[in-house]
Amino acid sequence: MARPKTFQTLLLASGLILTVGACSPPAGPTPSPSSTMTMDMGSSSQATIHVKDFAFTGANSAAAGTRISVMNMDGEAHSVTADDGSFDVTVQPGKTLDFTVPAKPGTYTYHCKFHADMHGTLTVR
Repeated sequence: MARPKTFQTLLLASGLILTVGACSPPAGPTPSPSSTMTMDMGSSSQATIHVKDFAFTGANSAAAGTRISVMNMDGEAHSVTADDGSFDVTVQPGKTLDFTVPAKPGTYTYHCKFHADMHGTLTVR
């Protein structure tokens, strides 16, 4: 008869442990990732142009002579090619490459030489 009593005791102890565990306060808030992205980059920071879903997003302004990263998140190669030829970088799928912003301030329009519908603008300060 000791065996059923042991089983009942273990069952009761397990239930008590689960109840106490469920009533204890949470460990604390889970930190959430930041979703802020700065588009306007100064001379001491590096900007990034993101290529995703056959569109350019990210940096649209940078200081003259700084570096910009081009991050290709698509499954095909893309380029960031200035219409006036002042910069041209081709980035393979899943890769990131850098280029130097022109030294002359102004507005530079660019395109992807592989996909005619992809266009962007970079303002150099």
